[in-house]
Amino acid sequence: MNWHPMIVHFPIALFLVGFLLDAVSWLAKRDGLKTAGLTLVVLGALGAVAAVVTGLGVEEKVEDQIEKLTGAVTTLDSHKDIAILTAWVLGIVALGRIVLAYAGARFAGAAVIALLVLYFGLGSVGAGMLALTGYRGPAGL
Repeated sequence: MNWHPMIVHFPIALFLVGFLLDAVSWLAKRDGLKTAGLTLVVLGALGAVAAVVTGLGVEEKVEDQIEKLTGAVTTLDSHKDIAILTAWVLGIVALGRIVLAYAGARFAGAAVIALLVLYFGLGSVGAGMLALTGYRGPAGL
């Protein structure tokens, strides 16, 4: 059974909602939202790993189906490559968010602001990469 189409929606939803909750939580200074944001960002990163693993498991089968339907040899290499890179970026963002949770409780001022800038900058890149990964998927062929 091909679980990949069902799994891919978890990193999209969880990471993006968690990332948005984080933005709201830091602006509104709401600790409850910070906890929810952290949890969802981490779950989204784990979901990205699951999406890559399930995608790699059906790669050849999907390529064969696309070839039969279109009559052309089409590879999903760009989708696979960007998906793997996206999973790495989301993992780094999630680890950064965990560090931010720890540092935010112990430090203040410029150090936390620098971590926030890095987190939101790289998180924004990760969100864009999620969109690009979906765009490069089989539905876009």
